[in-house]
Amino acid sequence: MSQQDGFLRVLIEPKEKRQLVWIATCLETGYVASGDTCEAARDEMLSILREEYLYAKKHNNLRALFRSTAVPQTLLDRWEKAIRENPPKFISLFPEGTQSVELAAVPRAA
Repeated sequence: MSQQDGFLRVLIEPKEKRQLVWIATCLETGYVASGDTCEAARDEMLSILREEYLYAKKHNNLRALFRSTAVPQTLLDRWEKAIRENPPKFISLFPEGTQSVELAAVPRAA
């Protein structure tokens, strides 16, 4: 899907040097959220994306949601590795099923 379709990818990773911190990064927007669990980081990111999407739609400027520069290659590489190791999940931002988000989570190392 393209950016115009509202398709967003979110990578959720444990922070390397902090045991109880998870970071969620939206590849297309550049937004970052954190939480003390994978689920908390995911929920915070989904909340941000919902609010930002509604704001952009209200102002007829959905393009403002997306990065003005290319997604950094290191982030794309981490995304590709994550989806190879764990199938991504799709979640709708809204109950009516519009604007999907693809989530990939990197498990915490044992």
